[in-house]
Amino acid sequence: MNLQDFSKFLQEQCQISKEDQILVGVSGGADSVALLHALKQSGYKVVAYHYDHQIRLESSKDAEFVISLCREWGIICGTSIGNVPDYAKQNRVGIEEAARMLRYKNLFSAAERYSCDAVAVAHHADDQIETILMHFIRGAGLDGLRGMPPRLLFPTYNQSIPVIRPLLPYTKTEILNYCQENGLLFREDVTNQEKKYFRNWLRLELIPAIEEFNPNFRSGLLRSSETLINDWEILEEQVDKYLDTLQLVQGTGFLSFSYLHFIGLKEGLQHRIIRRLIQILDPQVRDFDFSAAKRVTQWICQDQPVGRIDLIGGCIASYYHGKVYFLMPGTSIPITDFPQLDNAKALVIPGEANLDNNWYVSVEALAMNAIPIELVLNAPKWEAWMDVEQLQGSPYLDWKKPGDRFTPLGWSEHSARVSDIWLNHKIPAAARERYPILRDDEGIIWLPGITIAQRVRVTDKTKRILRIRLIKN
Repeated sequence: MNLQDFSKFLQEQCQISKEDQILVGVSGGADSVALLHALKQSGYKVVAYHYDHQIRLESSKDAEFVISLCREWGIICGTSIGNVPDYAKQNRVGIEEAARMLRYKNLFSAAERYSCDAVAVAHHADDQIETILMHFIRGAGLDGLRGMPPRLLFPTYNQSIPVIRPLLPYTKTEILNYCQENGLLFREDVTNQEKKYFRNWLRLELIPAIEEFNPNFRSGLLRSSETLINDWEILEEQVDKYLDTLQLVQGTGFLSFSYLHFIGLKEGLQHRIIRRLIQILDPQVRDFDFSAAKRVTQWICQDQPVGRIDLIGGCIASYYHGKVYFLMPGTSIPITDFPQLDNAKALVIPGEANLDNNWYVSVEALAMNAIPIELVLNAPKWEAWMDVEQLQGSPYLDWKKPGDRFTPLGWSEHSARVSDIWLNHKIPAAARERYPILRDDEGIIWLPGITIAQRVRVTDKTKRILRIRLIKN
């Protein structure tokens, strides 16, 4: 490890300057000790942090070693303790995944506490090879096969502080040689030799077996990773470009995008966009793979998606009026497109009244001979025209009542249930509870956005017209 090359990689690939303060995850092993030493020797401002996983009985000795080492080197050192086995059991994840999740959670909390600009971890070239191979065996796509980048944001833990990996250019052998040359002591983790862990089995069994057939396997895989990283960056630029065309809307617990714009894209781009949107919706999701993206894409690209489809972790996708919605658990399609009634309201003629959800109602009475018939016949969705003389008492707005029925415009005798009309017109369930309904003393005279009652329709005998509009601010 040449410190000049190390510093160059740190500045160019990790995008770190000498003014930045770096939180270094230090386990006490050779890799993290070498990283902390190289950063300090290269003149970077560092804070060390050790997380005790409590996986091994002697793990507390690692913490003592790191604290002592930092005291000797004059480096601030923070520590914390967590019970990885218990966390793995409670969250139904493997020990390795639980350790990773808790480690990063605590590292980023410490980075915020110590006002650090980046979190440095000691992944090296051999770790990169193992990671790529793990992803390949599990059937990962380009995102997994590109390996670990030298700089990356983890929105799950922090939106602005990046993880950096300054040791990616160096092999384990080079790191051990650096420790020996600089007289660095470190702790050995005996669990690194336990083959029950997938990564250890790869390192101890599979990779040596592959090298018997191809001694250059490691260097070849790293070259492939560099190529795939470049390809991945190009594809991500395309995703960024086409996201801007999807009329993407993001709110609390949901996002939506244009159905027609999405189905016009190439299938491969659709898959990548779906995965990106899942990450935007819930940054904690990690296992939304190609097969999941393909399943969702196929559902969206029907002639018209119906119902809903599960995404991951309780999230769902739903379709409504030309938009696809991705919803977090417990979230419904946003109802900003529908009027909502806060309190029952008697209408003053003429007059206006505010509703909820940034809507208001406007009412006026006009002489029939003053209105072009085209306005009545082609009334907008949220506007109703009715014969004043057919009203029974004063009109008022309230909500749906159990068993509500009425005879819609164009029907002669039979009535229909309001709930069935709403269902046929795909009014979201979340909008129905406070959806305004116009009534008079005899019953329903208007379902806003849908139809008026047959009995209040305008005819050639009508003399005065009541015009009611629901308007969104």
